[in-house]
Amino acid sequence: RLAFPSASMDAVICTEVLEHVADPQACVRELARVLVPGGRAVVSVPTSLTEDVLWRFPGYAPTPGGHLRIFRSGDLARLLTSHGFRLYDMRYRHSLASVYWLLRCIRGGRRPGNPVSVLASPGGRRLPVDSSRFLARCERVGDLFWPKSLVLYVRKVD
Repeated sequence: RLAFPSASMDAVICTEVLEHVADPQACVRELARVLVPGGRAVVSVPTSLTEDVLWRFPGYAPTPGGHLRIFRSGDLARLLTSHGFRLYDMRYRHSLASVYWLLRCIRGGRRPGNPVSVLASPGGRRLPVDSSRFLARCERVGDLFWPKSLVLYVRKVD
């Protein structure tokens, strides 16, 4: 349960969460509860393509705190629309994250000293996609082929 009154938010972001929770229906119900009528939400999950590849590696999923499920195409849209949301946009994003996770899985994931693992540590450095025109272009092209995230933009029906 979110610690906000009902109909108190104009917008909500729920990114890369639903694949981790035991009851995604309850989570989406809470998003709908806290949004005002006409409020907007951005919800993302990993793409099934990326997950199908990465789940083949030991230690990726399921692990404690890791991904519990894979959302297939349309699953997320059906989940949201069944709780009073109307889809108005959909995008595939974050292809460089797909490459990162593939390298991390190949290189041994959480092994100490793994240079790929250091990039994801809380104090670690990250690729400056927003500040590099080259990386931004790479990501836009990669999003066409192997995006990490499916992002849905929805509005709560009045």
